[in-house]
Amino acid sequence: MLKNEGYSNIKAFSSSKTALKHLLDLSSPPHHKLAIIDIRMPDINGIQLYQMLKILNPSLKIIFMTGLDAVDELTSIYSEVKSIDILRKPIEPNQFIKAVNDKVIGIVGA
Repeated sequence: MLKNEGYSNIKAFSSSKTALKHLLDLSSPPHHKLAIIDIRMPDINGIQLYQMLKILNPSLKIIFMTGLDAVDELTSIYSEVKSIDILRKPIEPNQFIKAVNDKVIGIVGA
């Protein structure tokens, strides 16, 4: 979907450990601006991954995806996480694209 919207240089990982390893790879420049992560994942869950990503790159924008009713909990724990940063599954394609576009506009405007 993102490629159809004109986005390029997209990396996708099926494992949080693999994603973290990629981001820690010193040969990979820290040019990532947006991460879209599921909250429920094996090994390292999305909350733990979020904390690690923010340490590595505090300016990294995050969109959470979840089937859990975790909006209130996440927004109360992390003041920088807003309810619009959390997409509840099943996610409509238009909703997903809008969330990404809104984040990218925020990145470009920053």
